[in-house]
Amino acid sequence: MYVWNLSGMRETLRASPLPQNEQIKYLLAGTLFSWANGQSPFWGPPRWNLLIGAVQLLVVGAAIYYVYLCNGGRSGERFLERYICLAWVLLVRFFVLVTVPLLAFRDFLYSRYGSGNVMANVVYTSLFIVALLSFYWILARQMRVVSRPAT
Repeated sequence: MYVWNLSGMRETLRASPLPQNEQIKYLLAGTLFSWANGQSPFWGPPRWNLLIGAVQLLVVGAAIYYVYLCNGGRSGERFLERYICLAWVLLVRFFVLVTVPLLAFRDFLYSRYGSGNVMANVVYTSLFIVALLSFYWILARQMRVVSRPAT
């Protein structure tokens, strides 16, 4: 199971289908990791929750559809396998390189301005959405590479 090696995961997926017993590992790891990452109460005051949730839902829905198109859309093959496995490796990288620093920055903002400060919440939320878009943009690029035949 790849945890950090995105190029290794990409080459494995280009070469041949991943066995179902390997796919389930990535599905479980990705689901649990995403769930644990989402448990942090890092959203601002309750009045922001609905707006932030709606924006995040729209961004994620559109991004997943874009990744699907990068795999070839209807004529693409092995989308779920590729999506789960590539997203897992990328998710681990993003957690270490983006989420942890972003949470530290949020804590800095909240300690300096308070968690109820509108501007602190707007800045943090904006950065979070940019990070989310970046995650799916990189995932889409990797999906394009994987969907091409291996040479």
